[in-house]
Parts: sequence; structure tokens; C-alpha cells
Amino acid sequence: ESKTKDTLEQKEIYLEENLLKGEGKNLIQDVVAVESGVRISLNAHALFARDSVKFRREALTPLDTLCQYLSLTKRKLIIESHTEKDSLRNHSFPSQWEFAASRATAFVRFLIQRYNYPPQQLAAVSYGSERPLFAEDQSDNSKKNQRLDILVLTNDNIY
Repeated sequence: ESKTKDTLEQKEIYLEENLLKGEGKNLIQDVVAVESGVRISLNAHALFARDSVKFRREALTPLDTLCQYLSLTKRKLIIESHTEKDSLRNHSFPSQWEFAASRATAFVRFLIQRYNYPPQQLAAVSYGSERPLFAEDQSDNSKKNQRLDILVLTNDNIY
């Protein structure tokens, strides 16, 4: 168990030192070791165009750096997408659930197509606006609710 904890802390330190600088600092909101692995939280406003599942051009360089790292880990990944309650301004998605699901699957597709990530190592999850980090009335922090979490699993037996 101690070895697993050390490995998690090493991954967290690597990510913080290499991806939370320069272009990556706007994209990555947080990196934290959790019981099942490492959770990397991406700012959806920096990652995606407004009300879209398309990546912002300026997000591609730090996204490539992150995805190269993820490819080297060869770990199972769970991509969890979260939205703000009032984030959906266009009507191309019937609900926050479908919007978040489309963003999660866009990220999964990117990993498969661009990095040949094994599909059996990936899962996409939509939480819609049901798991906010902050109360919706906190305007400064409510944008952080719209995020894409990448859970890098360190135990293959979990899923």
C-alpha cells in the first residue's frame, strides 16, 4: 500500500511540475491523488469552444502534452464530464447529460484516434450538472463546475 501511495504521489508531482506551467496552467485546474489513482481536472472553458464538443485550438498543445503522458502510463482511464447548471445556451443537446456525455466521448475519441489508446482501457462518464464543486450562486467559482476529470486508475482490478 505504501508503494502505491508513493507511485501516486510521484505521478501527481510529475503532472504538477510538467503540465501546470505555461500553456497547461489554464487547462489543468487540479491534480490530486485519490484512492483509485490520480484525478486530473481540466477546465472545460479552456478545453472546449463555448457550447461545443470541439477543442479550442489554443488547448491543443497542452492537451497533446497531457495525452502523451497518459499514453505512457498505459493505465485505464475514466473520463468524467461535468457541466454547469446553466451552461447550455444552444439547443443542439436536449440536456446537460447529453452535452457532458458528448464532451467525454470527444475526449475518448481523441485519445483513440490520435494516440492509439486502447479502447478497452477507456470509459466515458457523464454527470451533467449533478456533481458541482461549488454552489451555483458563487459566480467566480461556478465556472469550475464545468470540467473534464481524467481518472488515471492505478489498480486494474477496479474496472
